[in-house]
Amino acid sequence: MGDDAHRMGKPGSRRIIGLTGNIATGKSTVAALLAERGAYVIDMDRKTREALQSDGPGFGPVVEAFGQEIVNAEGEIDRPQLGSIVFADPAQLRKLEAILHPVVYEMAVQELAQTPADVVIIEAIKLLEANTTRKLCDETWVVVSDPEVQLDRLQATRGMSRAEGQKRLANQSSQEWKMARADRIVYNQGTLDELAGQLDRLWRDMEGE
Repeated sequence: MGDDAHRMGKPGSRRIIGLTGNIATGKSTVAALLAERGAYVIDMDRKTREALQSDGPGFGPVVEAFGQEIVNAEGEIDRPQLGSIVFADPAQLRKLEAILHPVVYEMAVQELAQTPADVVIIEAIKLLEANTTRKLCDETWVVVSDPEVQLDRLQATRGMSRAEGQKRLANQSSQEWKMARADRIVYNQGTLDELAGQLDRLWRDMEGE
């Protein structure tokens, strides 16, 4: 079905770019800058949040798998509590991903089919690990940063302790593994202006192909 969806969502010269990278590398910033340059962005993390809402397609299966205790007083999944369960146990994380990846993939396929944009960005932290989503893409861009920069960002923007940040980084596939599978690499450890200039060059290269 992935190949059919790809053809359906890809008329003419459309280019679909998979954008990925580890936590706190700045994927969302890169996606926003690419949107300013004319790309349409499908945010798979946002799709996941939508899937987990009480009226979303992932709510029932996730509650069935992890128990009613993850549902808060408002009848919604308590995402921090669910996160504390799955990030403490790789097996639990794999179980959650096995439920959500197919659901979120179908949501992305639907949105992809509905947009006429010439350049579409699919932003997904597990793009390379979830091969179904990768099949939608013509190429893969990987955002990378120095691990110390990532830890600083996690502490500054998410209020994590250094130990918690290191645990999150350790739970992800290595940047080197991702870089080896990238068509283009975005280095994000300087200023916003430096990042914007780098993306301008990559955008021009892409348009010239």
